[in-house]
Amino acid sequence: MSQPNPTSINNRENRQAERVSTDRPVQLTHDSQKHQAKMINLSTTGVGILSNFKLDDSQNIQIDFELPFYDDYTSVKLQGTVIHCTPVRGQYLLGVALNNLNKHQTLVMENFIKFKTQPKQ
Repeated sequence: MSQPNPTSINNRENRQAERVSTDRPVQLTHDSQKHQAKMINLSTTGVGILSNFKLDDSQNIQIDFELPFYDDYTSVKLQGTVIHCTPVRGQYLLGVALNNLNKHQTLVMENFIKFKTQPKQ
């Protein structure tokens, strides 16, 4: 009998929140440095980001971006901790756990996730 794949378990069954794919520009700030990157997925507990810069695991970063919110866009500024930084095709895939979301940030992100996951009509 085969053993369960721990990676599969950690990446699927243990997720704390629904995750959606996206393609959004973000600005990362760490150690007083800023650079542009691309968010490729989003949940209320974490984000996946493609970056040209390698960041250390456990590094705290700020992530700035915009999300549609009703009939407008709203700026979102989040604090997170790098969980992993994996080389991918000349870039780095960052897995970032989000820290201390406030109610407004959570509402904006939940609204976006709901929009992205609703059936197309």
